[in-house]
Amino acid sequence: MKVLKRMLKSTINLKKRTLILGLLFLVVLTFLISGSAVQQSLKEVLNTNRDKVNAIVSININLDTIMQEMMSADSGKSKKSD
Repeated sequence: MKVLKRMLKSTINLKKRTLILGLLFLVVLTFLISGSAVQQSLKEVLNTNRDKVNAIVSININLDTIMQEMMSADSGKSKKSD
């Protein structure tokens, strides 16, 4: 009980410090809550857009063309070295 009394007296006696700490606490909490709300809404927007767009990307590699280019490059080098 003494701790609570001392805390109350300290709060009343040090009004300026209590006000500054209270305002700082309020500002930090406001930023945390607003940041969390923004993050949540951005996740919802991302999921909504992902469902609407439904983009599918496929990559096909033409190995025959790559091998032909490599062979023609190798044959060009061997001719130059002779």
